[in-house]
Amino acid sequence: DDLAKYADKIVADDRKIDFNRSPDELVNQIRALSPHVGAFVVDGHGERMKVLRAEAAEENLRPGEVKAVDGRMLVGCIGGALELIEIQPSGKKPMPVKDYLRGNPVPAKLGAD
Repeated sequence: DDLAKYADKIVADDRKIDFNRSPDELVNQIRALSPHVGAFVVDGHGERMKVLRAEAAEENLRPGEVKAVDGRMLVGCIGGALELIEIQPSGKKPMPVKDYLRGNPVPAKLGAD
């Protein structure tokens, strides 16, 4: 009991993925919030998309810039890129990114707002 510490409540701002951070920081944020609370991004149409799993990737893209190659979706961030592995579009079930890319256009940019 002496080592217990108070943790602040998770608010919406804690869930937003900010691509002006490093890939490792973002992977840790996503892992910490998945699957129940979930970290999210907003696509070009203003729709929220939960990111349930992601990995750091070696790619040079501008923060928020999206590149889809061979069923992979890479999003630029500071010092590299984030490869989205599993997502949950608004109103839909969780799915692998490769399945999402089969039926949806690649967003030009992803962000927190």
